[in-house]
Amino acid sequence: MPDLTAEPTVDDFGNETYPKTYADTCYGIENGDVDCRDVGFIKSHVTHNMSLYYRADTYVVGFGVRNVFDKAPPRVDGTEVSSYSNVPIGYGYSIFGREYFLNISKSF
Repeated sequence: MPDLTAEPTVDDFGNETYPKTYADTCYGIENGDVDCRDVGFIKSHVTHNMSLYYRADTYVVGFGVRNVFDKAPPRVDGTEVSSYSNVPIGYGYSIFGREYFLNISKSF
């Protein structure tokens, strides 16, 4: 069982790290480990969106699809990045996959 009462240290990305029994094992050669660091980024991720709008006198009608090819968002380690179901949150990724929308507006 990990010792959760030990004082954490904060790494370069602001993550709290605990003794070896809890999480990362990148304590450096001087501590009998290997030199490494957490990765604070993910590869680029491109999705395609499509929409079509029709404008008439006072009406605008639009229909579209977000994430046309239903590309899954990148998966991350939830202990390193804020995530929901291993999908980073707050970074613009949708956990819902392909989405359809319809917009209707009228000017007065």
